[in-house]
Amino acid sequence: MLPMDIIAEIRRLHFVEHESISALAQTFKLSRPTIRKHLKTVEEPVYLRKTQVYQQLGSYIEQLNAWLDKEASLPRKQKRTPVCFRTGKGNDPGQVSSGITLPAWSVFNRRQRS
Repeated sequence: MLPMDIIAEIRRLHFVEHESISALAQTFKLSRPTIRKHLKTVEEPVYLRKTQVYQQLGSYIEQLNAWLDKEASLPRKQKRTPVCFRTGKGNDPGQVSSGITLPAWSVFNRRQRS
């Protein structure tokens, strides 16, 4: 999926500068049907996944969310570092055996909640 600024540039070059679709396809190294599709675009395209797949996390989701909630309430000096999460050392020893680190889950989870 193209970023919206590239789509805006394609639209500007075609409608304002009157560049041909073929010239735009060569400039941006895209196919002509792709250029035509983005010339029809009015709003930013959005990809929404119908169901979220948690195959690797499985039953660890509840524990990860509990850790995140607990960490959010702690002062900065008492929060565990990413190294503590990976090694299982720190204030609350524990290790996620699925291989995902808690900071990575934290970023993913923040996007899901907002």
